[in-house]
Amino acid sequence: MAMLFAGQAGASTPSRPVAAATEIAVESADGWSYCTVAAIGTSRRGAIFALTAGHCGAEGDAVYSAHGEQVGDRVGEVRRVVAIDDGDLGVIALDVGTTYTDSVDLNGEGPLPIVGVLSPEELNQVQSPQICSRGATSGYRCGALNGHASDDRVQVSAPSAPGDSGAGLFLRTESGLYLVGVHVARDGLGTPVSDQLDKWGLDVRTAAGS
Repeated sequence: MAMLFAGQAGASTPSRPVAAATEIAVESADGWSYCTVAAIGTSRRGAIFALTAGHCGAEGDAVYSAHGEQVGDRVGEVRRVVAIDDGDLGVIALDVGTTYTDSVDLNGEGPLPIVGVLSPEELNQVQSPQICSRGATSGYRCGALNGHASDDRVQVSAPSAPGDSGAGLFLRTESGLYLVGVHVARDGLGTPVSDQLDKWGLDVRTAAGS
């Protein structure tokens, strides 16, 4: 995918573009949190955002690029948060000049397009789905869907570690990747995203450019 530029309030340009599986550092009153980006999206007004886990930061916290615990340039600000008990999702508004890409280098073999978002009901219709993710700490991993996805949880049998929070959970198909959730806990727990994105009026950017 081509490198694109966000259109929010200004900051310095980061050293590399923000994308799904990007490592981020969030600065809060309590210190630093290190997490992973799930996907890039667009609001109905055209603003660019990054999706992550809600427990990674609070509204107003500054967000920076990161590599391990090395903090880079500022890329945005936490704009919306759903608390852990209510879904654990967070939205980062990207700053002006922050570059981003829509595709995902999920397994280190090159970028793959995101082609859509699946609801829990749609995911449950897939036979024996394998859900894959790339977290900042654990890297690329895949696992089976445990039981059935519900409106508040997607459970995947794949290991994870601190820093993986916020990583996108993807169903991989021949046509590309479908986002089904955001990783939020070490036991493979993820939060579905389709309903909350609809409530917020946000769309994940796909290969079609939406």
